[in-house]
Amino acid sequence: MNSEGEHIGQYWAQLAVEELIRNGVYRFYVAPGSRSSPLAVAISRSARASASVHFDERGAAFAALGWARGSGLPAAVVTTSGTAVANCLPAVVEAAVDAIPLVVVTADRPPELRSSGANQTIRQPDIFGSYPRWSVDVPVATHDIDPAFILTTIDQAVYRAVETPGPVHINWMFREPLAPGPDAGFGMPGSVSLGRWLDHDRPFTQYGKTSQEPTPSSVKLATESILRSERGAIVAGRLRSAADVDATLALAAQLGWPVLADVLSNIPETQGVQVVRRLELLLKSEALRSKLQPDCVIHVGARVTAKALYEHLESCAPRDVIMVAPHPERIDPMHRVTFRIESEAAGFCDAIVRAMGELPNTTGSCWPGIGEVEEGIRSVLDLRAKKSLTEPGVADAIGRLLPSGHDVFVGSSMPIRDLDMFGWPLRDGRYTANRGASGIDGTVASAVGFATARGRPLTLLIGDLALLHDLNSLDLVRRSTRPITIVVVNNDGGGVFSFLPIAKLGPGFETFFGTPHGLSFEHAAKQFDIPYACPETSDEFGRAMQSPSASGKSRMIEVRTDRQSNHALHLEIYEAVDSIAAQVASVVSRP
Repeated sequence: MNSEGEHIGQYWAQLAVEELIRNGVYRFYVAPGSRSSPLAVAISRSARASASVHFDERGAAFAALGWARGSGLPAAVVTTSGTAVANCLPAVVEAAVDAIPLVVVTADRPPELRSSGANQTIRQPDIFGSYPRWSVDVPVATHDIDPAFILTTIDQAVYRAVETPGPVHINWMFREPLAPGPDAGFGMPGSVSLGRWLDHDRPFTQYGKTSQEPTPSSVKLATESILRSERGAIVAGRLRSAADVDATLALAAQLGWPVLADVLSNIPETQGVQVVRRLELLLKSEALRSKLQPDCVIHVGARVTAKALYEHLESCAPRDVIMVAPHPERIDPMHRVTFRIESEAAGFCDAIVRAMGELPNTTGSCWPGIGEVEEGIRSVLDLRAKKSLTEPGVADAIGRLLPSGHDVFVGSSMPIRDLDMFGWPLRDGRYTANRGASGIDGTVASAVGFATARGRPLTLLIGDLALLHDLNSLDLVRRSTRPITIVVVNNDGGGVFSFLPIAKLGPGFETFFGTPHGLSFEHAAKQFDIPYACPETSDEFGRAMQSPSASGKSRMIEVRTDRQSNHALHLEIYEAVDSIAAQVASVVSRP
């Protein structure tokens, strides 16, 4: 066989990488492996590809997901065959559930080796089940197939990943030889249509995007519901862009409704709009729940962190619940949504503002007494901070201490709950988290990918078990081009379980749920050459957060706490909120 025939697989791989880049997928996360050599070589030879190599496929996939989350563009993860592919499943699940565009390209053995007992050969087609938006099993390259096939395949994959955001899976069979031949660019013989493709820099097949604006009938239904309302509220989950944030605030100002804001909404403090945070904390008070009885709710963005909000909406049963999100999936855990509108938040809010501008404004409501209660919460936290360094205190301090231009990635379990209850808006920064499937795996890698995409310093607030899950991604932190501060709250186990009914289990609780490990992260930081600090007081934590390392490198700050004391402190804060709310209720008239 001539060299041209031997290396047609390499040629197809170069076509694929070029077409991914033409479609806007220029960021690649590559896990080393033999079977994927043609893809890795094609990426290395492309002057326009931006690549990061990580030895763990799970971490590489989560880093790609984090980059896509931060940039709004799809990223690609490339793996070899076998169990390497299976390691991408957690990131694929997160991308699917949270609507993040991700292109997973996995190398596979040729058909004659499948189901033959060949080494490192498993059943890879459809390995991710129903999670990908689209999957394809690419055959071994041959001259009998028009190379335009691989271009249209890439075009379809990226379109499906972006149009209904989520993961796509390209499983690609390669036959040896896998070692690269000479770089012939795109000069090998191809079809007539491929020649036309070479004359420009556009994808072979260009797709028209569907509109993310709400339909006129949707706007009409929503407007009618708003006009019927006497006590409305806007719930803001995670919003995708600054335009979504601005439009949500503009709609709230137009209607005079409060915004019930999740920490990931990144809604700032603003004049003329009542922005209410700490929903899980506030709704533990019956006095406050009685003053929030909306008859119409507009929910924009992703699911909120506060389970108490969904439980409250279920109990007060608003007549209309309008759910707005840019994909067709349900966000309705309590099954109360009456109107489901597929639209970007900005498009929907702008359309309603325009529609309401032409109608008499009979709406308007507020949630009375919230300002006084928030002042009381702050007093409790300040008093506690003088005594000891606590988990609520860490969440409270991060938003206040970080300078402008810093982002925060938040781990699942207790960190996101604490930040939602005790955190503060960032100064020109963005909170984000993996809250699609809400797993604790891949958190470090996701944070690095997000920081890379945003091009900003980042603080990662993470629990000890989540960091143990992703220790090898500290290598990504070590090599990050943007400084990352890891704040790990180490309460020696699963702190969230102390807040669940299972905490009453008895002697078996610690073994099966508390899962104490007795580990510190000082030596892990040292292994990856990451500067380390372990403050013991609130003042020491503040100094550690405000004084970046002299080298400008990433760093780790470990905060050691006690799970039992942390649980007791949360209960103390709940009681204080209830007491403050009751006092406020006695002087604030009921709406």
